[in-house]
Amino acid sequence: MGDVYLSAAAVERVFAAQVLLDRHLRSDAGGRCTTCGELEPCSSRLGAQRVFAQYGYLPRRRPGHAAATPAPETRFNWLSD
Repeated sequence: MGDVYLSAAAVERVFAAQVLLDRHLRSDAGGRCTTCGELEPCSSRLGAQRVFAQYGYLPRRRPGHAAATPAPETRFNWLSD
């Protein structure tokens, strides 16, 4: 199977879908999106997933991005004191 190249418009759609997915990734304890308040998976998240499926791409993974509290910068913060 040969290489597949996306047009500039398709790349923009995939990039926009990634941004949208990042914004609508977190949910509260009740299962609602913390950005829009819809039950998970919210319509924005589903739309972003459709774009990835349409172009055969997987979203970028950012470990710790969905955590409720940000991860510490380093394991050894006490060393800097």
